[in-house]
Amino acid sequence: MWTLCFPLVVLGHDCQYLFNDYAQAYNLNYIINILLPLLRAEALRTGHDIQIDMGDIPDIDMDEKEIRQLILNLVRNGFEAMETGGILTIGTHLERWC
Repeated sequence: MWTLCFPLVVLGHDCQYLFNDYAQAYNLNYIINILLPLLRAEALRTGHDIQIDMGDIPDIDMDEKEIRQLILNLVRNGFEAMETGGILTIGTHLERWC
C-alpha cells in the first residue's frame, strides 16, 4: 500500500498568488473539513482512501475559493497518480523557521 502526501506550504505574504481583493482570514483546517465529504466521495469513487492529519495552525489571509480549488486539484491529481487502493494523506502543521 502506498501513501502519497502533498505538502502545501504557505509562507505568509510571500505567496501573493493566494491573496487578492477577496482575501480574508481563514483557517486551512476549516476549509479542509468543509471539503472532506466531497474528498471522501472522490476517494471512494476512484478506489482510494484518504487520511487527514490536521495540527493546530493559525488563521491566514487567503482567498477561500482559490484555496478550495487548489485542494481539490491536488487531491484529484494525487488520486490519478496512484494505483487503486492508495492512501492520500492531507496534513497541516505549523513549522517555525526562526
